[in-house]
Amino acid sequence: MNKKILIVDDSDIERMYLKELTRRIDNVKAEEAKGFADAIKKLEAEKYDLIIVDYYLLDGQGDELMKMIISGNPSGNADTNAIVLGRESDFEKSFLKDSGFSNYIEKPVEFNMLQAAISMYA
Repeated sequence: MNKKILIVDDSDIERMYLKELTRRIDNVKAEEAKGFADAIKKLEAEKYDLIIVDYYLLDGQGDELMKMIISGNPSGNADTNAIVLGRESDFEKSFLKDSGFSNYIEKPVEFNMLQAAISMYA
């Protein structure tokens, strides 16, 4: 059974890179959102097994998007695990717990870390 993943990043290069990495993982289908607003549209239309969100988006912050997802707006993905992308120095120790993210992956994303995160959380 394919795992459906949403990659949310405003960088075309980052999205292409992450999508290419996910192509190497069996049973994973990745879709892309170009930012906060695009992610909301995709999350309203589809249920995902995992959401991967860049922390810094041009049209909003990753933790703001996560809070909306958890609150049920957009509906359908409140219980979906989400991983935030960034540098460890971007996050305080309580950030993941307070924001509702399951974990984080440091940029630049390494294939093994992405594969492990998908295995654990999707």
